[in-house]
Amino acid sequence: MFREQMINFLQTTVVFLLLTNAASVVVAAYAVRIAKALASGHAAPRNATERRIDPAPARRQLNHLSVVIVRASGRSSNHRPLQ
Repeated sequence: MFREQMINFLQTTVVFLLLTNAASVVVAAYAVRIAKALASGHAAPRNATERRIDPAPARRQLNHLSVVIVRASGRSSNHRPLQ
């Protein structure tokens, strides 16, 4: 009985480690994608997957929002939006 419990525990541990490793790979790939987009200007996404995880639309929305805030606050028009 103890032997079967130990085998079951070890199998569960291996599956857990495989799942956490897969999650780490996904997060690392996303981080690399964001780092590339921020470091080298932004190239348009080449396929549907890249469009889903593309950080640029949020950045463009932030730039637009900063321009709207500046105009609403009455600051000078030579204010440059965040990039």
